Amino acid sequence: MISLRSQVQNAKVTANFAVPLANAVLNGIEVRFGGCFRDNELILAAVTLPQFQLRWCGDHQTKEMARNLLRHDPIDIKDNE
Repeated sequence: MISLRSQVQNAKVTANFAVPLANAVLNGIEVRFGGCFRDNELILAAVTLPQFQLRWCGDHQTKEMARNLLRHDPIDIKDNE
């Protein structure tokens, strides 16, 4: 989703006639997946997967937030029983 969001934002800058469509897609992504981008547990899950690490983070602020979560927040492994 991060990649799709970045691609649509980049296309929005270069597109002259599809800006309303790009805005609608970005709004839809935010409505549907916005909570996932702010959920600390999901961020920690993505950061700890070797295939993702910090590559999905778009900006420096998001990378620093993810690093701080990994360093300072204890990972609470819950029993699913």
